Amino acid sequence: MQATKVITVRVSAEEARRAEIVARAEGLSVNEVFRLALSHYFQLKRDDAEFVTRARAMVARDAEIIGELA
Repeated sequence: MQATKVITVRVSAEEARRAEIVARAEGLSVNEVFRLALSHYFQLKRDDAEFVTRARAMVARDAEIIGELA
């Protein structure tokens, strides 16, 4: 079984209402709707070359900083 972590996300009343409608129409929990939306967002980011470049640069810089501390 995959480890999970509980997080709190604040959404507007309108976003919550929309999530509930989608969940009911799809036969899903609101929780699953948010997980699917997040998964979709991550896929968009993986496909975004500029984002990937920025993320790699950020991780490389973090590695440099850790190296300086060691």
